[in-house]
Formats: sequence, structure tokens, C-alpha cells
Amino acid sequence: FIDLAGPKPTPAKYFETFVKFAKEPKNAVKPEHLGGHLIRALSAREKWGAEERKLLLDFLQALDSVQQRRAWLDAVIAHPHAEFVMPIIETLKKCPADDTHLRQAAKIALRNCLVVTPDNFAKLIGTDEKTDLLLAEALLGARSAGGASKLVAIVKARDLPAPMLAAAAEFVGR
Repeated sequence: FIDLAGPKPTPAKYFETFVKFAKEPKNAVKPEHLGGHLIRALSAREKWGAEERKLLLDFLQALDSVQQRRAWLDAVIAHPHAEFVMPIIETLKKCPADDTHLRQAAKIALRNCLVVTPDNFAKLIGTDEKTDLLLAEALLGARSAGGASKLVAIVKARDLPAPMLAAAAEFVGR
């Protein structure tokens, strides 16, 4: 963290070295001992590019604890991108209903991704009911003209539950 705050932040390739080291079974490093710290350090970087996004997606493949997944979502909240939309949707689909903190973090991450890249997820609309409901819920929090038009597309593709339909109508009408 100290190095990241300096005038010349640590190159992303150093994070990749740590990830490779942690994945080697002979090194006896449990992913939970290294993953959360690395993800949080990576998310502290001011600017992200393709390298950082690739690393974060690599981390996702190795995550096996709720704390690591939460750290992953916190990083996505801070650095949203279209590449993260499907992994977030999958996380929400698998998230236990009683894990309200993980679910809320995932919803915020999805909303942020939809705000910065609204046109990249239009192809997901109408694919399946669960995805449409998750997208609609995230779009209700986005509050943008682009979000409203995508919400209309979801309403046309799917019957939404009455409370969500009422919220969508109010949002689009404004």
C-alpha cells in the first residue's frame, strides 16, 4: 500500500508474480492468505488498464471465500468496466439470499459497470429472467437516460414483478 501511494506505483506485473506464486501448490500459500490483501492493494491503484482488469478476473477464478469475493467486488466498485458485468451477474445468481452484504456490494458493482459502459450489456437483455431482473434492479439505481432506455427494453422483453414495474415506470417517466 505504501508503494502504491508513492510517485511511481508498483507495476501490475508484480501483482501477477504474487498471483502465480500463490497458485503454485508447492509454495503452500493458501489463496485466502494472499488474495484479499492483493486485491485490496490492486484496487487502491488510481488508474486501471487491461492488465489490472485481467489480474482481477484471474483472482476471481481462485476465490473461495466470501471475504475474498467481497474484496473483488469492492475493487470492481472502484474500477467498473464492462468485462466485469457477467462475473458480477454470476456472483449474484449464486449468492445466498441471506448474505445481504455480498449481495449489496454486487448490486453496487453491477450498477457502476452499467453506468460507465451502458451500451455493452444490451445483448444480455432478454437472455434469461434472472439476468433481466438483476439488470433491471441495477438500472433503477443508475438514474441515467441511457439506463432508462435499457430499462424500457427489459420491460418489453420480460414481465417484471409489480413493485419493480412500478419503480421502472416512475424512473422512466421522470
